[in-house]
Amino acid sequence: FPSPKGGPIGPNSIRKQLIDVAKQAGIPNLMEVHALRYTFASRLFMKGVDAPTVQKLMGHTKIDTTMLYTHQTQEHMRDAIEKLS
Repeated sequence: FPSPKGGPIGPNSIRKQLIDVAKQAGIPNLMEVHALRYTFASRLFMKGVDAPTVQKLMGHTKIDTTMLYTHQTQEHMRDAIEKLS
């Protein structure tokens, strides 16, 4: 993501641009970039990616922070139980 001045765009600039696009599209749940991070981490967990890997990808220093993203869908939990059959 190059900036208009040729250098890299910082995280705050990307956040602002995403919020602006979300507002224009009428997507209220995307007003915070955190929603994207949450979806990214949650989907990694649902695909079976281990917690230390998700931790590194998210840039968390503590695994406890990463574990906040482990909320799973009902379907995912049913699939996990069915693996015992």
